[in-house]
Amino acid sequence: MSSEELAGLEKLRAYVNGFVPARCVNREGDPVFDAKGNERV
Repeated sequence: MSSEELAGLEKLRAYVNGFVPARCVNREGDPVFDAKGNERV
């Protein structure tokens, strides 16, 4: 990869690392759990 491509990749990584998982909630606002009891995100 060129240095320009690597710089773009680092910018993309920084952007993606800033994502925050969204919580799944029902209509009442309570968290939704999977069959194993783990909260869904």
